[in-house]
Amino acid sequence: MYGEEMNPEDLCSKLEALHDGELPEVQERAVRAHIDGCPSCRLKLAQLAAMEQALKPGIPVADISASVMSRIAALDACGRRRTPSFFRWWKVPALALASCAVYVLCVESGLLPSTRSQLLSAIASHKETEDFSAMLFGNNAPDNEQLLTMLLEGDKK
Repeated sequence: MYGEEMNPEDLCSKLEALHDGELPEVQERAVRAHIDGCPSCRLKLAQLAAMEQALKPGIPVADISASVMSRIAALDACGRRRTPSFFRWWKVPALALASCAVYVLCVESGLLPSTRSQLLSAIASHKETEDFSAMLFGNNAPDNEQLLTMLLEGDKK
């Protein structure tokens, strides 16, 4: 490296690594020897140092981790009151019961449609089952059980 010409891209990455202190000792010595004889590389290294200085925060960041950890330790030392086991397990069944009650109320009040009401409204719009099946299928009318199955499957889609 001392006597040989350095590749510009390789040199640029080595200058950045030198500035950051990431080069192994052998490479660092070689790059510093090159910088001693190359004014443009010295200028680039000086520009890197100036850019780092410009990007440093003006206000020092306070180290709050020690104070936060001491507060956490103090809270842990106080300890929490343990709730009896009965009051911990009843929340899940109570929530399940409440959600079932809300569902039933919504279906009964009409907020959520039920399959039964959709089926009744479809059948009620036509006077007879035969007329309804003839309208849907023509002469190949299915029996009532097949018609009911088709209506319920159509509700699931």
